[in-house]
Parts: sequence; structure tokens; C-alpha cells
Amino acid sequence: MREYTRLFLRYMRTPIIAAMTVVAVSTLGFVAIAGMGWFDAVYMTFITVGTVGYGEISPIGRAGRVWTMTVIVLGYATLVGMTARFTSLLVSGSINELHTERKRHSMQTALRDHMIVVGFGRVG
Repeated sequence: MREYTRLFLRYMRTPIIAAMTVVAVSTLGFVAIAGMGWFDAVYMTFITVGTVGYGEISPIGRAGRVWTMTVIVLGYATLVGMTARFTSLLVSGSINELHTERKRHSMQTALRDHMIVVGFGRVG
């Protein structure tokens, strides 16, 4: 199972870091530009990045609206990037290769008291 986790993290590390960066920078922006408290800024970030569309939780002014539009674009771009990277993981065949290798390894470790015959058959 650790191999699958490593494979997932190898493919998704950059998009996950990008998503966390968007959330952190967006939250800081709402605190600095709109003068929100930390909890309200995190909440506003999540409803904006998640495109829920509840609306502004407090008046934020023109600069806050521009910041919100920027967060929407960055959040959507990050979501598209994550989706594309995850799709490439599924389509690449890496999961299937890992599964085949694990199956082969388990069969090899299960072998006991077997004999290898060399030079038998048409080719031998």
C-alpha cells in the first residue's frame, strides 16, 4: 500500500502544494485587503475557491472584489491542474504496472521447493 501512496504523492505533490499555496495566499489577501479576521478570511477563501457562491460575508470594497476575482481564477486554474495531473496518473498505466509488479513479487515469495528445468522443450 505504501507504493501506491508514494506513486500518488509523486504525481500529485506539486498540485497539492499549489492548492495549499492558493489557500494560504488567498487567506492572507483577504486579511490584508478586506480587513477580515482569520476565520472569516479562511471561510471566504474556501467558498471562493470552491466556487460555492454564497457571496461576501462582509463588505469588502473594490480592492476586495478584485482580489476575489483573482482568487477565483487561481483556484480554478489549480483545480484544473490537479484534475489533469490525476487523470494522467490514471491514464499512464503506472498504477497497473505497480499492481503487476506487486503480484509478481508476491508469487515469487510464495514459491517453495520448486525446480527450474533448463534445456527442456523445442528451444532447449
